Parts: sequence; structure tokens; C-alpha cells
Amino acid sequence: MEKNSVENLKFYDGNKYQPPFDPELDAIDGVTDEEMTRRFKMAIRMSILAKKIKRVPIARYDEETDRAYLEYPDGHREYANF
Repeated sequence: MEKNSVENLKFYDGNKYQPPFDPELDAIDGVTDEEMTRRFKMAIRMSILAKKIKRVPIARYDEETDRAYLEYPDGHREYANF
């Protein structure tokens, strides 16, 4: 019987046993990290555009004033009062 090394150990993720995470892998199912980041950014842009079309306010954060606000489709802002 072989000894279990760290590479051969598996962990239970609540659904099934998975091999340990390998940080050297840059692709899962053929999708690189850069592609996943690009898709994520595109999904956010599409979500914001859909909210503007539906005339729904968008929650944003102003880094200059360190305050959260709602941006309405007409452009005005309502800052959150805490």
C-alpha cells in the first residue's frame, strides 16, 4: 500500500471528494483566469445596462467621499444616510 502524500489526498467539498487545489493550473475546463475575468466584467456591464433600461437605480460607491449612493437613470445621486 502506498503512502498518501499531500498531492494524493482528497478533501470533501460537501458534494463529493475533490483533489486539492493546484495553484499552478491556470485553466479549468479550458477557460483561463483572464477569460473568466473578462466574462465577469462583461456580465457586470450587462447587468448595469439592463437596470438602466428598466429605470432601476444602481447601487454604487464613491471612493472620493467614501460613501455609498444610488445612481438613477436620469443621472442624479442619492447618498445613503447611516
